[in-house]
Amino acid sequence: MSRHSNDLRQRVISFYHKKGNKLLTSITFSVSRPTIDSWIELDKKEKLFEIKEYTRGRISRVNLKKLKRIVDNHPDMYFREIAQYFPVKRTQIQNLIKDKLGYTLKKNEQSTKRLMKIKKEHS
Repeated sequence: MSRHSNDLRQRVISFYHKKGNKLLTSITFSVSRPTIDSWIELDKKEKLFEIKEYTRGRISRVNLKKLKRIVDNHPDMYFREIAQYFPVKRTQIQNLIKDKLGYTLKKNEQSTKRLMKIKKEHS
């Protein structure tokens, strides 16, 4: 679905052709100048009414069902290990598990600095 209807597009282009003023057209219809510019170009190519489907935000590259199955079957896996199954970074996997799946307390690996400190204490 498009943000602007075909009817509005047609009225804007007709008004622009009558008045020949983009600023006046922009103010009259509350449509931005760049939008009017793009509609004029599309009208020249006769593609003004080929409306592209509009989606909000990004489409995730992670299949949440697959992610949930992996986390449920392997609760001891680190985020970086889970991220190997998907074309995204570890931090995105971490955010998806917390925000979309509602899981908390998924463990991170210990930092190298902390591991070195632990080794020193036990030596």
